[in-house]
Amino acid sequence: MRIKKWIAAAALGALALCLPFDTASAGKLDAYRNMLVAHNYTISYENITPPERIHNRDVVDMTYSFGRIPTPQNYAQKSYSGMIVAQGEKRYVEVNYGGESRISLRQADKTFSFKGIAKKDKVEYKGMNGGKEVTALKFHPENELLYGESFGTSEVSRLLGAMLPASSIPAGLPVYQYVGAGNLGNGLSYEDYRASSSAGLEAIRYYFDGTKLVRIASASYDRDEKGNLVGHKCILKIKDFSAVPDASKLALPENLKVVDHSQQDKGKKKHGFGF
Repeated sequence: MRIKKWIAAAALGALALCLPFDTASAGKLDAYRNMLVAHNYTISYENITPPERIHNRDVVDMTYSFGRIPTPQNYAQKSYSGMIVAQGEKRYVEVNYGGESRISLRQADKTFSFKGIAKKDKVEYKGMNGGKEVTALKFHPENELLYGESFGTSEVSRLLGAMLPASSIPAGLPVYQYVGAGNLGNGLSYEDYRASSSAGLEAIRYYFDGTKLVRIASASYDRDEKGNLVGHKCILKIKDFSAVPDASKLALPENLKVVDHSQQDKGKKKHGFGF
């Protein structure tokens, strides 16, 4: 029942965002924006809105783009959870699909991609090929300048990336403007943001319990190949968003053996899901 109320509120909020508001400086979201800019945080979440099926052959994340973690075929259209940890030039990004996690780890100028498989009361880490080897690739900062930071999947990257100031968003990507705020009672409140272009419109509502960010809901509208208006929604339940990085996530699991390809990789663009 509570989730239904949240979804209803998100839908009403999206409609409200279509109305004009006087712009003003946001309040409660500023603390979380500052954590992202400082690259010093731990975020854990649950996406309680599975991606929509686009057609019968859809078995992958149709919104996959550069730097985003693709959805395994057997987990398409299912809910997922995740964690992002950052501390300076180190960053850990995990997307968990129940029994399997896809993980990307950056350590200064190198990146690693590997998997986590749930085994009873522990997690077994493996390379992307299923063995114990994990490849070290060169980190290319120019890719973030072109495509923005990756926070996991395209949906999560968009909703968290929308919090960043305009100066941190690559040219050509949507810049979300603050358009209003309000109270819902029982200590709950929200702040609304909106971005629009010739391609469509997206409204995002950030929910707070006191000053704690607890949920993010978005509704977006764009045109399909036939020119029809199509709507999409996404709701993230925020379990943790703090300025204390979980240092245990910023080191490679001890059982993995590193194969260093970062020098051979020099000057090449990588189109995997590492950063």
